[in-house]
Amino acid sequence: MITIAGLLALLVLILAVPLQIAFRLRGMDEFGGQVTIHWLYGLLRFRIPVPDPRQAAATAIGR
Repeated sequence: MITIAGLLALLVLILAVPLQIAFRLRGMDEFGGQVTIHWLYGLLRFRIPVPDPRQAAATAIGR
């Protein structure tokens, strides 16, 4: 049976691992970029694209 103390210890252990967040943005006329999250010393990587808001609005309108 897992106790509250065990869950708390697991949470502290997970939060003790360094987390790195990097932002990469480019352009003035054509804006774009990406957010990268590294966890577990780079073993887990999550990349989230940042699209140009003008292109997203044009796509939503149907242009």
